[in-house]
Amino acid sequence: TGRRGQLKVTTQRALQRPRLMVASSSIPSTVPSPASPCVGTSGACKYLLSNQTLLQWEDMQRTLSFAWELHVYGSGVLFVILSLISLINLIGSPILHVYNLPYIMLSNVLLFLVGLLRAISFFTDPYGTKS
Repeated sequence: TGRRGQLKVTTQRALQRPRLMVASSSIPSTVPSPASPCVGTSGACKYLLSNQTLLQWEDMQRTLSFAWELHVYGSGVLFVILSLISLINLIGSPILHVYNLPYIMLSNVLLFLVGLLRAISFFTDPYGTKS
């Protein structure tokens, strides 16, 4: 007779033992030699270019296809919306005579600039994929 609110727990035995998965190491097998061109230099390494990665983006874009476009352009649009809202607040705050106007204007200017710069970076070269 089962009672309300009580659970009956049973166990099942596996027919086979599960295989142990061996985790592959993410550490490279070769250690860079001290004679490599980037070790011990006072300037920037010529092999490390700014805003670029070593990933093969053509393969990634084929794999991700629509999700990649949605992520890039959707994020860009969200940053444009952030910039527009802060621009509206920049215009409306002096009209409404809000308290602590200089601080609100400064924060809205910063939000406008950050949103605009980030949206431009998303629309022109997101994550360095086009170079």
